[in-house]
Order: sequence, then C-alpha cells, then structure tokens
Amino acid sequence: MMSMSSSLSISANGANLLLISFLIIIITTNGHRVNPSSPPKKPLNVFLIPHTHADLCWKQTMSSYFTTEVKSIYDTTLRALEDDSNLKFNIAEVGFFKMWWEQAEAEQRDSFRSLLSSRRFEFVGGGYSQPDEAATDGSALIKTMTAGHLWINSTFGPSSLPSVSWSLDPFGQTPTAMSLFSQMGFTDAVIDRIPYSTKSFLTEATSLEFFWQFRDSSPSEKIFTHVLHSYYHFGRNGRLEPDIDRLYWGPQASDHVSSFEINSVQRAAKALHEQMAEQSIGQRHNNVMVLFGKDFSFQNATDEFGKMTPLVNWIQENGLELDPPMRVKYATASEYFEAVREETDDEVFPVLGQENTPTTTKSFIPYIFSDFISSKIFGYWSGFFFSRPSLKENARAADALLNAAEAFSAFSPTRPTSENELQHATEVSNLMTHHDALPGTSLTAVTDDLYSTLREGASIAQQILEKTVASLLGVPSTRKSSPALARHGGEFGGEVLDAHSEDEERANFWKALRDADSSGQIVPLALVNSLLREREGEIVELDIPIDLAERVFVVGVGKDEQQVVVSSDNEECTLYISTSAAALSISSLGIQVGGTDNAPIFHEETILHNIQQLPSTAADPCENTFAVEILNFSEATGELCSAADNTASVSYGAYRPIRDDPWIFRPVEKSEPSRIFSRTATHYVNDGPLVNYARQDLVLQNEVDDATPMHLGSKLLVTKNSASIYLTHTIGSDSNPISEESEIAVELYSESNESTSSFHADTNGNVGGLQKRTYNNETPLPGNFFPIVRLASTDNQVVMTTHTHAISSLKPGALTLMLHRRLSNGGMFEGGLDFAKDPMQDKAVSISKMIWLTSPPPEHNMQDAWVLQEALEEPIIVLVAQSQSSISSVSAVSTPPPASLRAEITTLPGNPKKIVLRLSHSDPDNETEVQYDDWATSLFNTTITGPVASVEERSLSLMHILHTSSQVCGFDSKTMSLCVEPGKIRTLVVSFSQIIK
Repeated sequence: MMSMSSSLSISANGANLLLISFLIIIITTNGHRVNPSSPPKKPLNVFLIPHTHADLCWKQTMSSYFTTEVKSIYDTTLRALEDDSNLKFNIAEVGFFKMWWEQAEAEQRDSFRSLLSSRRFEFVGGGYSQPDEAATDGSALIKTMTAGHLWINSTFGPSSLPSVSWSLDPFGQTPTAMSLFSQMGFTDAVIDRIPYSTKSFLTEATSLEFFWQFRDSSPSEKIFTHVLHSYYHFGRNGRLEPDIDRLYWGPQASDHVSSFEINSVQRAAKALHEQMAEQSIGQRHNNVMVLFGKDFSFQNATDEFGKMTPLVNWIQENGLELDPPMRVKYATASEYFEAVREETDDEVFPVLGQENTPTTTKSFIPYIFSDFISSKIFGYWSGFFFSRPSLKENARAADALLNAAEAFSAFSPTRPTSENELQHATEVSNLMTHHDALPGTSLTAVTDDLYSTLREGASIAQQILEKTVASLLGVPSTRKSSPALARHGGEFGGEVLDAHSEDEERANFWKALRDADSSGQIVPLALVNSLLREREGEIVELDIPIDLAERVFVVGVGKDEQQVVVSSDNEECTLYISTSAAALSISSLGIQVGGTDNAPIFHEETILHNIQQLPSTAADPCENTFAVEILNFSEATGELCSAADNTASVSYGAYRPIRDDPWIFRPVEKSEPSRIFSRTATHYVNDGPLVNYARQDLVLQNEVDDATPMHLGSKLLVTKNSASIYLTHTIGSDSNPISEESEIAVELYSESNESTSSFHADTNGNVGGLQKRTYNNETPLPGNFFPIVRLASTDNQVVMTTHTHAISSLKPGALTLMLHRRLSNGGMFEGGLDFAKDPMQDKAVSISKMIWLTSPPPEHNMQDAWVLQEALEEPIIVLVAQSQSSISSVSAVSTPPPASLRAEITTLPGNPKKIVLRLSHSDPDNETEVQYDDWATSLFNTTITGPVASVEERSLSLMHILHTSSQVCGFDSKTMSLCVEPGKIRTLVVSFSQIIK
C-alpha cells in the first residue's frame, strides 16, 4: 500500500477548517432524499471503480477530443498504474482507445498488455462507442458492439473481452438493447439514466440491483443489472470530488506532513466514508460499487489518484472503527460482480417486470431527469428521438449502404475492395451510434462535422457496393459520381448540383424550380444547399424569373437575416436566402413551387413567416433560439387576427445553454410562455387571451405520391390559463391542410395537474381510441406513457404504435426512424402490439433473429418486415438489402416485362437454417438459394439459377439504392413477399453476422 507521506500534497489554511466545519452530509438520490436504513452489521466492502466517460463527440469532434483531452488520459493512467500496484482503471470506449493504441510506443503497448493480463486495466462495455439505446436501431447497435469486441479480441485475445455492459450516459435504457447485450455474452450490466421516480422507488425498495428478464418464455435470457445510486460522476451528484479538491488540497506542498494536515485528511476521509456508505442504500448485500471519475477525467491521472489515495489508505486502515465499518479498495467492475456472486444467491434479487417485484416496467424509456438544483426544469428527455431528423435520415441511409456493401462484398469471390476501406466506412457508422451523435445532442459545429463524416463513409460504402456488384455480374462498374448526402435534409443518393459557374448554377436551379412547378413537387433541399455551399454567413441573391415569381415560397427559419417571401406581383423580384439557415436542422426548410390561381398551395393569409430571435436578457442569455411567428386568423371569420397577444410562436432547434453546456435536452426556462415540450419543435403559447386558432402551413415532400404535395397543418387549442394544451397535426393531400380525413393525434402534458387526452378523427379508424393520462409534478408518469402518438395517412398506412414518442415534423428520416423503432421495440412494451396478424404478439423478439428491410419505405405497412421468428435458432442477423437496378437488356425475361416482379423469402420445411429467395418473373422456379453452414468452414454457399443469371450486357445504376416502390404481396410468420413495379429489379441479399465472444 502506498505510504501516506509519499503521496500526500496538502495546503492547510484556516478558511478550509471553517468550511469543513459546515460540511453537511445529505442523503440524496439524483436529487431525491431518502431515509437511510440502519447501518449494516457487517463491514461494507467498497469497490472504488476508477473510470472516465469520454464522449466520442459532443462539444468537440472525435479527433479534437482525442488530441486535446483523451490521449493524455491513457498516457497518464498507464504511468500511474505502472507506479502504484494498487491502482486499477476501467476502459469503456474502444473507438478512442484504438486511436491511442495506434499511436502508442512499443514500450507503452507492452506495459498495457501486462497490466491488462493482470486485470488492472479492464474493458467494460467494449463497444466502439457507448451507443444510444433509443434512437439507434438494433442493427447499428450490434454493429458498434461487434466492431469493438472484434478489435479487442484480435488485439488482446478473448480473455480480455468484457463481461460487464456499461451504459452510463445514454438517455434511458431499453430492453431491446439489454436483450442484445445478454445474447452477446454479457453477464452483468451497469446503468444510470433511468426515470427519476423509478430510481427513487427502487432505492426505497432496496432493489437497485435486479435481474432484467426480457421474455417470460426465456427465463435464461436475462442480465444482472446494477443501477447507479446517484450518477456516474463521482460523489453525490458529481460534487464530492470538486469539494475535496477545493477544501483539502491546494498547490503542491512539501513531503513533510504536519499533524494539522493529517487531521485534514482524516476529515476528508470521513466525509468520503459517509458518502460511500450512502451507496449501500438500495442494495441487499454489503458490497458497494462507487464510481470514481466523470466526463474526461484522469487527464492527469497521477494528480487525481494522488488526491484520492490518501483517503482510501486512511479508510482502509481505520474503517473498521467507523459507523458503519468499511473496507475500500480500487477495483474493476468485474471484481465487484464476482464478489456479489460469491456472497449472495441469485434468489435474493428481484426479477424486473414480474408481478411480485417492486416495479412491473421492463423499459426505462423515456428518461425523466430531475434537476437537483431547481425543480423548475421539466425533466422528460424524449425529444431526442426526432431532433435533427435529417441527420438521422442520412445516418440510416449511409448505414443501409454499408449493410448492402458488406453483404455484397461477402458474396464476391474476388473481394475487389480492401478491408481498410470497409473498416473506415464501418467506423463512420459506429461513430453515429454514440449517444450524442445520432440523438442530435452535440453542438451545431460538431453536427456539421458528422454530416461531412457521413458523406465520406457513404461514398466509400457506395464505391464498395458498386465495385462488388459489378464483379459479381462480371461487368465493369458504371459508377459516374459519388453519392451526396444533403447537408441538412434532402434525399440520400439524390442529385446535388455541382455547377462550375455561378451562372450555370443559377440556371440549373431555376430549371429545377420550373420542373417542380409543373409537377407540384417541393424542390429538394439539396438544391438549395448547393447554392449555399461555401458561402457561410453571406446573403445569396437570386433573380427570380417572372413566370415563377407568383409561386415561389420560402419555408424555414434563419439565424441573423430575415428570409423574404416573394411578393405576388408580376415584376421580377429578388429572393434572399440566409446561408446561416443551412446550419440549422430544420426539416421544413426548402423552396416550394406549385399551385395555381384557383388552387394555391398556401392560403394567402398564412404565407408570411416572420423570422425573429426570441427575447433574451444579459443575465439569462438565449443562444441559438429562434422563432417563427405564425399569423393567426379567426376560425369563425377566416380573417387575420391582428392582436399581438394572440400570437403563437414555434421555436425550432431551441436550447438555452446552462453553465456553457449544450443542454438541448431541455426547453427554455420559466421566463418563456407556457410550453409544450419536444426537441424537434417546441411550441410556445402566450399566456394572454385565448388563442382560438393558430396554424402554420408547411408543405413537405410527399412520401406516398411524389406528384402530390403533402400539407402539414398545426392546430393549437389552448385554455386561457394553459391548464390543458392539445396539439393536433393534420396531413392531407387537398389544398386545405386542416382536414379531418387523417391526422396525427398527439398527447402532451402541461405543467398543471389537469389531465389531458389525445383524440382522433381518422375515418379509417387507424388512429385508435382515446387515451387519458394524468400528469402530476410530484409523481411523473413511469414507463412509456409520454407522449402518446399515432400516425395515419390518407392511404391507410399505420406507422406508429401507442408506445412511442412525439414528433412535430414528418421529415422522411423521422418516418424511417419510427419504422426502425417499431421494429426494434416490437413486442417489448407492455400491452403488446396492435396488429391483428402480429406474429410477435406479447413477445420480446431480439433483433438478432429478425429479417431487416434496410431503410423500408414509409408507405409500407409494418408487416413487410416480419421475420423467421421461430425458425432461426442461431444468433445471426438476416439483413435484406434492396437496390434498384436499371437493366438495359434482359434477354431471358419475357417482353414486355411481367406485371410484377415477386421476391419471396421463406424457410424450407424441416431445414430452418436454409433460406430461399425467390425472384419470380414468369418463371416460378427462378430462385436464389443461400445456405447457412458452419462458420469455420463456409460462410456462404450460394447457388444462382434461372434467367437472372443468364442476363448479358447489363448496366447497373445504384444511385437510388434506398428508394423503392415495392408493396407487400403477402406474409405470415415465416414468409415475406414483396411485389415491385414492372421493369424494375430489386436485388435481395442475405447477410449473416455473428457476435464474437
């Protein structure tokens, strides 16, 4: 054990003594006070777990974080462990550690290997990133965990693979993710961010540790779960370590320790003892896990260990005389769980979700945060499901490309692309799973970097895909250009204008506008962004041709400059576009053309969108907060309301920094009007006279029929005191967006104790019955009941269930996200699912046994992605990638092409490991067979027969790989069939993956 005299650095002064005398120990759990039970009779065995939480992106990019903060963590921690044999350290993010390893000296690598083999370094979690568990789909989550584990396995061997799942900062924990972690071989899990009221309840019920069982039918599929008592930062709410730093240590002192300084260590150690004793509350044994670390801690590990070690030494020497008695040591996470198993039988712990346990919930979504400083901040963190929807859309598009590239590459006998290229594209996908990446909670500059990274990864994946497919077909690749992700919004793989001169750029732009005018489509945002590229902060002037002047409208918001809507006179006028607007994640930004004098797209009184910055004060600055003022009109008279106090505002991407942190999880403070909360769009309603009717018309790309614009209207009905607030979004294809034909029914809660109810008016009955929930400030609703949303459209599509989160924008990426959420959480929630033929009713089916339709089009009924649920017995993933091919000459196919091309996936009777893909034209025997064989001998055994294999002179164009118009022909629990348009061929690929443990 390190001596006290050799490691102690103390600065003594009377002020510190005065502050110490007023040190008050409060027993608290995430801001909630609980009464401690009687001290245990046995000594508490404290396992002090040194760690750092290193976000791959948040306030900085991954490369910037590594250079400025992360590299020093591993450099100094390695030196500290070399110098003191009692120290240990836990590593979570393999993405960062891999970067350090590649730059490390040979001596550092040898030293780390030695410390790892002696279990003084330990990997926990072990994913490339610490993934989000809500917005990230299961395929991406599996991919990022597999990448990290494969790297650990190939670099250090299977004995170094982690056994403890580590989910400290994701905003809520899902049974889907934990079920996957269990199947990956994790035996234990550490989680933190669960709903505040649930954590308090589990603490009082001494149930902060439990077995999380995901399916009643599979008792063995469970994971032992430890919920952190307060927070993953060290101390009570992350505050002990800074207090000790301020009260007990100053500048470096001499090595000679005075009696006064020893007394200060004793006081600090006793304070530490009391706080560590609090961690035993809520547990059913005398072992205590205490995390030592915080965000990007241990950048100077010698200093941080040097401050803590004297306290640890003092407690270790004197702890048995304290009340409660205590032993403490530095440890790894697995050591803690091993000690628990040695001393405690499994029967002692509850099984989460069973009727005889403290709570029957099986999901900790949404995360409900209670601020320990002020209860004024409303704590539902649910908006990140749909914030920055275009980022989510592009991430899924790039991930779908990568899935297809991996699948085709596995089929290729020549593997024409390098492994390094595929690995780089995979790392881009893995970065996006980070809990501050895909959820959209990073700073704007970091998010812009993520878009650039996505473009690069998608371009690599598409090159791999096209080369591999060309190799499989025996034809040269006809790839003409790199795919482009629109910077914010737009279609992935769509044409982005790449003009060489400004005149050509303008000409092409207005040509696109005229083309859109003839069909009534919205101009893709990619075209707008092409004009704004490399012109940040400028005002772009566009001379609008007279024939378009009457029907060009700007929809969206800007930061500093007002966007002027074109007047409807016949003179040539100028449109000003603020380039700063492109930096915002606004799904509705775009230029809309279309409509006629008799049937305008917009009602005249709702065209003007006045861009303004929300008011702020010097004491409480409001940054990056913007509003769109909606002109109101009377529902009774149809005339505009002029009263200023009848104005409703919609704030996009609004957040207020707190302590310079990007707390964009939260809405703005109490000083603003009454609120309805959503991270995509926060709706404000003034507390003045009754707002009878407020509407904003946004015309979006119609995802069902490109020839018909889709209208989105917002209707706010608010009582004078804002006791109850209803928000209804309507979708319709007629010129009047306020329609009862179809709607999105949204239930959101106000901050009163009044109950609110959702409602519906769908003539097809898809939206479902009324639901009521009562919100109370003191007892937030547990589980999945905030908010409650269903979507329906005029073509009878059903995209959401009752247990999912609200959305204020129908960006295609958000719809895709809903579909993936629906797939990944199908059957997990209480109450099951509402589809009549749902084969997964009341069952939590893991994604590793699903067939995934990558980026399924939103017009699909969810039944098109059902699975070989009971047939697949091995832990494999079946990925079905679709690509659109343009065939210049198909000699073996009848002319004209058949009415439909049928693709069918099924299992063979008696052989559930053999999957048959049937691509049927006029020949029902045309099929492609893929057999699942032993992993060690043969990954694939592919037989291609029939007319598709005899096609010659084929020309491939994969620019629209994500777009399809296929429809479901039929399905049951073991079969899925798709029908696609005449003359268009879809390539279905089955790719098997395995979690390496």
